[in-house]
Order: sequence, then structure tokens, then C-alpha cells
Amino acid sequence: MSHTHGPQSRFYHSRGLRLHYLDWGNVDAPLLILLHGGLEHARVWDQLARQLCADWQDPRRGAITD
Repeated sequence: MSHTHGPQSRFYHSRGLRLHYLDWGNVDAPLLILLHGGLEHARVWDQLARQLCADWQDPRRGAITD
């Protein structure tokens, strides 16, 4: 089991697409994906992601697309 204290910047590659996302929490845990609005970016979710990681009693993981 691996925990992080802040987001890890990662990239997903598929069929020529390169998608950036921030990976929060326990990488072995169930995943919650957060999506931002049109003119926003992944860091808009930082405060909520920190709170969710702190509040979850079971280890969880959040991925936030950019």
C-alpha cells in the first residue's frame, strides 16, 4: 500500500492522446475521478482533494484530469 501527501503528476497515453492528471492518495485504493469545468485546470481541486484524503476512513485515491 502506498500513500502520498500531495498529488503526483502523471500522464495517460492512448491512441496519440496525452492526458495529464494529478493522482492523490493511496494508489492501491478505489479511484474517484474529479473533472473540472471548461476554463479551469486540475489544481482547482487541490483543497477538496486534500480534505477528501484526510476524511476518508478507508484508503482512497483521487485522480483529477487537466
